[in-house]
Amino acid sequence: MVARNYATKFGEIDIIAKKANKLIFIEVKTMRFGTSMAPEENLTWKKLKRMQKAIQMYLFSHKIPEDQQWQMDAISLLIDSSDKEKELKHIGNINIY
Repeated sequence: MVARNYATKFGEIDIIAKKANKLIFIEVKTMRFGTSMAPEENLTWKKLKRMQKAIQMYLFSHKIPEDQQWQMDAISLLIDSSDKEKELKHIGNINIY
């Protein structure tokens, strides 16, 4: 893991990780089991666009070269009433274009 809870004026990047030579920016969505929506349903286009802007700010402020490979991922987590993991989904390489 490179960083957690990286905050910008556009919002927060929950997790920044590195795999091989690629930076991975991860949004984590958590909900309680039994709600009417899946956590990933909260990944709106508007939220992903703000996350993309936050990623750009991270890359710029950390002087990351323009040719650095990166991707946006999401983790969807359902928890039960005692905060134990019920279901976890990984959504990789989100493209908003």
